Amino acid sequence: PTASYNLTSLEELRAASIAFDGTIPTEIGLLSNTLHALDFSNSSRHGVIPPQIGNLSVLTELHVGGTALSGTVPSELGLLGDRLRHLDLHGSRALATESGPNSTTTLPAVPLVALGGSVPAELASLRRLTHLDLSFTDLSGEWPSELNRQQLSSLRVLNLESTKLIGSITELACHRSSKGDLVLAIEEVSIGQTLLECACCPTDAAAEDSDSS
Repeated sequence: PTASYNLTSLEELRAASIAFDGTIPTEIGLLSNTLHALDFSNSSRHGVIPPQIGNLSVLTELHVGGTALSGTVPSELGLLGDRLRHLDLHGSRALATESGPNSTTTLPAVPLVALGGSVPAELASLRRLTHLDLSFTDLSGEWPSELNRQQLSSLRVLNLESTKLIGSITELACHRSSKGDLVLAIEEVSIGQTLLECACCPTDAAAEDSDSS
């Protein structure tokens, strides 16, 4: 309800997994000095991410993944650079199945309603970011060179699986060891079902071998 945004001392707004059919009101920006956590994940929220979210100067967590939100990723999210640690924008995913007389085949997960457009270079301002999830979206285009290890040195988890992004994330995910080798600098990175390149990331086959050992 819009009335919630008149609670100027509100520190957390968590409405995850609630079948509430509505948008994220632009009035969310009125909570600029108090709101630390905003969680609408896995809900029925639709519409776009309002740019007024960039006014939430003390926000540390933004979870809107698994919703019916569409549109683009607002560049104003870069204004949250002083505090934001968790940014979850992953798309909804569905598994299609195809049944036969003797078997059932599970087809790859596909995005339902998801964010599109490009990844804003302004996200490079999120210097305290530890978790970034853009998976299962319609995001496309070149991975911004500004989003590199020098800018996002705190990043620990990166999920770009099943997007339409291209280019290289080597400058973000890798660093040079004392021996001069490129090694993974992020604890978890997922780029499956994309055209992204990463010189130090484990291949799918290597990841499977690691899981089975």
